[in-house]
Amino acid sequence: MKSSVKVCVIPAAGTGTRWAPLSDHIPKEMLPIDGTPVIEHVAKEAADSGIEEIVIVINDSKSVIEKYMQNLDWLKKKAELHFIYLNNSKSPGESILSTQKYVKGRPFAMCWPDMPSLYTRVPTLKKLINKYNNKLGATHLIAFADYPKNNMLYYGECKVREFKKHLYSVKHVCPRAKKPGESHHAGNKLRIAGRYVFGPDTFTLIKNCMVDWPDVEVHDGHIITKIIQLGQKVIGVKITDFILDTGMPELYMKSNAVVLKKNKKREYLRRRS
Repeated sequence: MKSSVKVCVIPAAGTGTRWAPLSDHIPKEMLPIDGTPVIEHVAKEAADSGIEEIVIVINDSKSVIEKYMQNLDWLKKKAELHFIYLNNSKSPGESILSTQKYVKGRPFAMCWPDMPSLYTRVPTLKKLINKYNNKLGATHLIAFADYPKNNMLYYGECKVREFKKHLYSVKHVCPRAKKPGESHHAGNKLRIAGRYVFGPDTFTLIKNCMVDWPDVEVHDGHIITKIIQLGQKVIGVKITDFILDTGMPELYMKSNAVVLKKNKKREYLRRRS
């Protein structure tokens, strides 16, 4: 089946305040996981998922990302790279909106630059795109994953109804939890896992969000809320892959510890085989 999703947006124009003062010298997206910059893992996942154009939004202080990525010949053979410089970006929504000239009215994937997926035979994003191509009756898809209680507060929760194994109808986006382990819906461990497929009308919806909520930083939760308010269908897809998070120092350290443990186990099994 030929995919209709050929472009992936990676918004990386944030200032990285949670990583200050380190982020004053190196973008958090360039920090290594398993010896490779985080954003390279994310771009590789997109390219391996059949994406033909990758649009990365950065700011002037992150020009090292473009310099590094433009030297990845293997990546440029798989996908065309576009870089947008957006200084003083007020929100992720503004970063996404800046990519409209490259998306050109097509459905598009979006991945956060600090949530790589490792150790999976089929790329995580490809699984989401495959569901989109299966015509589930929705133009907007979200990846969900189960998270341990102590990490759930970092990710968006939605009220959902499972209509088929690992497929959910999304009813609304919940307010962010304030305490570890807190859920707005009892027993719900599903949280948004940093990957989306959005329909081509999403840019209009982002503009609507900025008009309706002029004093807030428009993020994915606002966009999904607006989609649902307008009566459009949003489907969540549960992903069971190994997804890391490097968005803040404590999560980055946990991610590296998990990767080290995984690699030690793989080396042990390799030696025994």
